[in-house]
Amino acid sequence: MELSSKYYSIIVELLEKIIIEEKNSLEKASQLIANSIENNKIIHVIGAGHSAMLGEELFYRAGGLAVVNPIIDNDITVGHGALKSTLLEKVEGYAEVLLKSARVVEGDV
Repeated sequence: MELSSKYYSIIVELLEKIIIEEKNSLEKASQLIANSIENNKIIHVIGAGHSAMLGEELFYRAGGLAVVNPIIDNDITVGHGALKSTLLEKVEGYAEVLLKSARVVEGDV
């Protein structure tokens, strides 16, 4: 089997495993998001390091959800230093500051 086909097969197998093992969690998360949208609440997305790109992808996209608020903190992205980002992720209380500054309220996701 050529390498690209083997890679593809492994990825599909892992995705199927996630769907099976995390089905209940995915359903709960989907319902929370749907309820938030129905109630005119905000979906906040955040990521540290490379996962910050997900927030950027979900925000301000043609045809995308207007209720998405990316919490982008440049201090915890790799653009300002991977070690700095990693260390800041571990600072107790840092997330609380980010959530307060993003004005996350009850009912938001």
